Amino acid sequence: ETRGEVIWVRPRPVLGGRSESRLAPLAERLGLAHVTLSLDDEKKLARALASFPAVLHAAGPFVFTGPPMMRACIEAGVHYLDITGELGVLEQAFALDAAARDRGVTLLPGVGFDVVPTDCLALHVARQVPGAVRLDIAFGHSVLSYNDDATITFINEDMVDRVTRHRRDGWAIRLAF
Repeated sequence: ETRGEVIWVRPRPVLGGRSESRLAPLAERLGLAHVTLSLDDEKKLARALASFPAVLHAAGPFVFTGPPMMRACIEAGVHYLDITGELGVLEQAFALDAAARDRGVTLLPGVGFDVVPTDCLALHVARQVPGAVRLDIAFGHSVLSYNDDATITFINEDMVDRVTRHRRDGWAIRLAF
């Protein structure tokens, strides 16, 4: 089924968000159902998520929104994916791994811009430069801004920490500056 430039397949996604006034018009424009959720009450959030097979979490800053959503997904038995690359969120998912496994839940953060494209770029470069023994890719954020009811700009410790690390042999290694 098409709606504008969007093509939906089955099962159709359901949009979820924290602001009914912002979510409802988007859902209507896309022809999708929606549900307004709060991250403040994880038990209530888990009950709301229980009827879904998976959540694709796309609301940051993930250092604040990821952990409660992951815990609610575990409680509800719902698989979790997100689009973050924030190191602290990846580490939080790792810390919750045993609880998730016990419930048969997959926690899969990092399926968005920060992680997937850099891994693809690394693979592409490695294929172009046979015999290379090291590849360094760096990117970062100095200030993170987002709009909710007010515009808030802040430097987040997780973001600063992320900028001062790099991956080596599968581990996040802190860089000395």
